[in-house]
Amino acid sequence: MIELGRETCGDFGEACRREWLVTNGLGGFASGTVALANTRRYHGLLVAALKPPVARTLMVARLDVLARYRDLPYELGSNEYADGTVHPRGYVHVESFALEGRIPTWRFALADALLEQRIFMAQGSNTTYVEFRLARAAEPISLEVRPLCAHRDYHSQQRGQRDFSIESLGSGVRVAAVGSDPAYRILAERGEFHAAPDWYWNFRHRVEAERGLDAVEDLFVPGRFTLTLAPGESVALVLTAEEGTV
Repeated sequence: MIELGRETCGDFGEACRREWLVTNGLGGFASGTVALANTRRYHGLLVAALKPPVARTLMVARLDVLARYRDLPYELGSNEYADGTVHPRGYVHVESFALEGRIPTWRFALADALLEQRIFMAQGSNTTYVEFRLARAAEPISLEVRPLCAHRDYHSQQRGQRDFSIESLGSGVRVAAVGSDPAYRILAERGEFHAAPDWYWNFRHRVEAERGLDAVEDLFVPGRFTLTLAPGESVALVLTAEEGTV
């Protein structure tokens, strides 16, 4: 098992240089950095192979997660912007990162609580699972999760506002980029989805800048999920380009 401690995870530059990858056997994948910031145009939680093994489409770039424990907020995501600003700085809460088999696993230390996050894909399906488990805590923790979305070829960048439509579902949301197929869904095992479409601007992909390429992207947020975890409980968000039950 590969494991990195706080000395690496808590250093933004070092954590950005450590990358992870999971695949679905079709040509689709999820990838990113230990720092939880995307540094390449190819990073994303759902990069679907719509015409296997080519025609890869980035659909969900990342999740911004806000945890609340004992009335204190903890931002668990990390974003770098075009002017060099890093916000939020969720990497500072990462106690460790490990590859458990092929599954990237983060452990966040939030006061006396320990929250785990795992990312994996279904084999043979354009479906990614992001699982949260409250491994240790004195009381429940609440999570607010905002998906940051796109619909683009994985070689390009999404720039400027474009038309997206959303449809609230019983367990999440269907997201469609107007004029582009297919739609995709973001679902939660439990909790609530609150529609609040918005745009977040000027994310920087530092590795693309180092290569002398266009390095800035804009992402669409359809809304937010809210859910609560009791000690020992887990919950998964499902990101899928497949129709039917996942």
